[in-house]
Amino acid sequence: LLPLELFDCAVDNLLQNAWVKRQLDPAVSVHIELSVLDGVQLSVTDTGAAVEPSIAERLLVEPVESRNGLGVGLYQAARLALEHGFELQLSSNQAGAVRFTLKPAR
Repeated sequence: LLPLELFDCAVDNLLQNAWVKRQLDPAVSVHIELSVLDGVQLSVTDTGAAVEPSIAERLLVEPVESRNGLGVGLYQAARLALEHGFELQLSSNQAGAVRFTLKPAR
């Protein structure tokens, strides 16, 4: 029921991105939540800066330039999610509450 390849890829990318934000700003905290109440759902939230709107609109649909990598990790995770019947989304993009959610596609 839990596509391990997908969750491994998503967790790796989401935590790596949050870790980079925390290295740049030690005040950033990261919260990870795994729920099974309405299908398996994973959320990673950080208290850092919001994703710039010009990047947010492209973030999961194409590779985007990144200061810390090639900018393809989240794109690959989003594509893999679709292959497994899930969706990866930037479900909150506010300063202090940046949340990515991986959940079953509806």
